[in-house]
Amino acid sequence: MKLVGVSIYILPVMSFLCSYVVVATTSLIAYYLWGKRSATIVAFVMALYPFAAFNSILALREEVAIMFFVLGLYYFLRWVGGKSILGLMSGCFFFGVAVLFHPGWVGAFVGVAAYLAFFLYKVIFKSDTKNVPFHDTVKILLSSAMLVSSLVMVAVGGGVSLGKGVEIGADEGGGIGEAIESRFERPSRGGSGYPGFLVQGNPYTQPWLIPGRIIYFHFSPFPWDIGSIRQLLGVISSLLYMFLAWRVYKGWNTIKYREECLAMLFIFGALTFIYAIGVTNIGTAIRHKTKLLPIFILLAAASFHTLSIKIRRT
Repeated sequence: MKLVGVSIYILPVMSFLCSYVVVATTSLIAYYLWGKRSATIVAFVMALYPFAAFNSILALREEVAIMFFVLGLYYFLRWVGGKSILGLMSGCFFFGVAVLFHPGWVGAFVGVAAYLAFFLYKVIFKSDTKNVPFHDTVKILLSSAMLVSSLVMVAVGGGVSLGKGVEIGADEGGGIGEAIESRFERPSRGGSGYPGFLVQGNPYTQPWLIPGRIIYFHFSPFPWDIGSIRQLLGVISSLLYMFLAWRVYKGWNTIKYREECLAMLFIFGALTFIYAIGVTNIGTAIRHKTKLLPIFILLAAASFHTLSIKIRRT
């Protein structure tokens, strides 16, 4: 605004530009992983999904944060796939910028740390270390350094906030166990709140509460949750995410053997857990799970090449 003057259109325009980067970068990753056909489908879904389109024209922090996450994901996956030696550092830099806009993106760092631990275990204990390629040697060194740095940050800083009231290593508040339990003590708010049996309870004596929150986070609203015509819009989100889950299932045999997909699964799982346990409202869930759409659709795109539309002649 100091450059061009005060205008009510600046923030919406910035959101639109950020959304363009999100669509382009997600499609580029899909092209790198799965080819042109899958990348084209990814581009159309990312551009036309209504709730992502809403983010691209509103003056919110959502699209800016998503853009930095997707840029970080691009560089991180290039590092995982052996296309970049320093992609881990670039990826974590962009993840860190995303955290500045919304603390829940720390889940990306949790997922990265989990993948690095998995990678180190697989390379050091499950393979012949005498024949490790140079790039894998560099990956081992960077992975070890990143994990050690993360542990030192937690120890020195007194804890790391995961957003949504969840903290690891904090001296106050009773640790992560009580932080998670506190997410199940508050009643839901708004006209599209979750059913009461998912909102309040003890996640340790009722272990189905956390999986239930995750299911509702990704796939709600269900037919019994719809109370008005306006809430029917949420069905678009529900159907899309069910479709993506189905395509992940169809492409699982490909996903489980692709290193980039394994890395994305760790990040996707961490982000899902953090956002899901902190949300008790379907409208809020739709807004938050739109943040996860790029990584979810990249996993689902593993089976997009098998999609076909059959038209019967009558």
